[in-house]
Amino acid sequence: MKDFVSRMKLSELAKLASELKIEDQFKRLQFLAVGFENVEVESFDETMQRFKTVDNRKITERWQHFAQAHDKVFDGNLASVKAVRIVNNSLKIQLRLSSFSRYIGTRSSEPRPINLSRKILDEDYALPLTVGSVTVTKDNWIMLGVKKREVRTDRYLSSSANYISLIPLGYFDPDEDMLNRKYRPDLTIWREFAEELGMERAGELHAIGLICDFVEKQQPLLVFRLDLPLRKVQVQRQIEGLSEHSGLVFFPDGNFQEMRELLNKSIVSTHALGAIMLHTALSNK
Repeated sequence: MKDFVSRMKLSELAKLASELKIEDQFKRLQFLAVGFENVEVESFDETMQRFKTVDNRKITERWQHFAQAHDKVFDGNLASVKAVRIVNNSLKIQLRLSSFSRYIGTRSSEPRPINLSRKILDEDYALPLTVGSVTVTKDNWIMLGVKKREVRTDRYLSSSANYISLIPLGYFDPDEDMLNRKYRPDLTIWREFAEELGMERAGELHAIGLICDFVEKQQPLLVFRLDLPLRKVQVQRQIEGLSEHSGLVFFPDGNFQEMRELLNKSIVSTHALGAIMLHTALSNK
């Protein structure tokens, strides 16, 4: 596990965070794995996740309290990350069936870094796999989504604000993201691409890393780079109203000044910050 970040040093990422003036957000991130070219779901346990150290009644109570406060949420199947390893430039992930209620019911108010030395990563809580991409247009603009949402400052969600996140982005869905009886995290990108942007599958995907916001989200994010065959203006013309997002925001790939201004004047998800940092660091190699 020690060579997971073999293509870059954490000190390089820390320097990049300093240049972008996002040192505080950087402290909330783990960069778990980079340097792989392929992603494979090595196994999937279809038995619903249970916990030995957590009272299931408390999980139910927490979920009910959360659901009452957020009328648009629903309990659906997710895939919790049981183990990860790299073999011959391939990231191999072991997953098990879990649910949104189990994720909410076991999420902690305290920071919870992932300990890769553990044989079973999700033994005591759900670690739902999320998949997203740093989306780059043909003329080298990074595209992000903007939507109204409640922003969590501490343990609880608070006021509504413009919130910037990766687009496309979503939970890996074990009921949907499968092809020829094989679970495929890349299909999460294309499913969300159609749902969030209303566009047909387009472009090339490249896996670039596995990261984790261990303070707020407390879940791993599998990061891809999506190279669109469209220019910025073509993307803007094709999108006719977004179901989940109120708009898009673009900034030039590699332009540190504009990137710094956007990241510091907006509410940007920690996962998006980590993905952009990872993309920027690898692009400069």
